[in-house]
Amino acid sequence: MPSTSRAGSTVSPLIEPSNSREATLDYLLNYINSDRQKFRLELEQSGTLLFRNFQINTVEQFDRFTQTVLSSRVRYRGGDARRTLTTDYVYTSNDTSGEKYISVHNEMGYSRAHPEILIFYCKKADMIGGETLLTDGRKIAERLSPAAALAFALTEVTYIQNLPAQSNGAPEWPKTWAQTFESNNPDEVSRLLDKRGARFWWTPEMSLHIEETLPSVVAGAYTGVNALFCQADRWHASQHDDGTRQEILAINGSDRYHHCIFANGKEMNPDHLRELGKIKKELAIGHQWQSGDVLLIDNSMTLHGRTPYRGLRELFVAMGKF
Repeated sequence: MPSTSRAGSTVSPLIEPSNSREATLDYLLNYINSDRQKFRLELEQSGTLLFRNFQINTVEQFDRFTQTVLSSRVRYRGGDARRTLTTDYVYTSNDTSGEKYISVHNEMGYSRAHPEILIFYCKKADMIGGETLLTDGRKIAERLSPAAALAFALTEVTYIQNLPAQSNGAPEWPKTWAQTFESNNPDEVSRLLDKRGARFWWTPEMSLHIEETLPSVVAGAYTGVNALFCQADRWHASQHDDGTRQEILAINGSDRYHHCIFANGKEMNPDHLRELGKIKKELAIGHQWQSGDVLLIDNSMTLHGRTPYRGLRELFVAMGKF
């Protein structure tokens, strides 16, 4: 039976084969499927699970892993990160330049369509830096000041997107609505947003305005423990540094490409937003990748980000339900 530990540089429970017979993808899949309920509970309790040395060497093998482990997989439709689709459901993890720092966040935490589970796969790790940052949302909830915790707990947050119709050729963002939803058909995008219960409208220039309202605190489905699930520190226009704000203005003509307010229409306290961002960063722990690693993340319980890097970092991701 594979062993579980927290040895070495990992921040997640590390599951690896005990002998060469177990070091195969088939063995790992059979092992997980032998007690899926136990694995799902362990994933929520720890927030992440790391599988190492199971000879997952190709994207095709990773695709098979995700197809078996996830009861349903989803496309990244509505996501704001730059990603490249490599198979029907497997994407590059993030196409943002390696020199950029990516702050921790819940994947698509601004949308009701956020995935339950993320599965990352490292095909090649030959870089300096490039750790995946992991932050426990339950610890964020514990660390917030009473005033900030009460503000986010009492009122849901409305996340606002203004997606342009045309790209100005910027290599990273903002994405157009067609890039964001992987469709050039406004009717198809409208149906998708209707299904999500989003408020939206199209401008005369065919830009797309979207608003989705979500709670900032969620309870674990198995443990019932509350975790902070809030992207306000990343989305509120006041939190952009001057360089980012000017970049957005030049590309989008407005600094409200992303913005958020409380669902009751009230603006947010900038001090609370700064506190939230500071705590997220302080609690972040870096995962150092090894080639062949597969990392499962409970997206409600655990936030993820990335440190800058130089070198070769081939990382892929799939999303869905366990």
